[in-house]
Amino acid sequence: MALFWGVIPREMARISDTDALVNWCSGDLMAAGLASPGERVVIVFGAPIGVSGSTNSIRIHVIG
Repeated sequence: MALFWGVIPREMARISDTDALVNWCSGDLMAAGLASPGERVVIVFGAPIGVSGSTNSIRIHVIG
């Protein structure tokens, strides 16, 4: 269920490293045809990863 316009939720395996999270997101978006190399995406997550209710980080990432 998309809670906001333009937001597409994705299911993923448990990842404990923020760089691995960003790399997984980049690969998943390209594999699903949702992003192409060179596009910018916004990734929102909580740090430390795995702690409920800690959404406190945002990263702008260039796919590729």
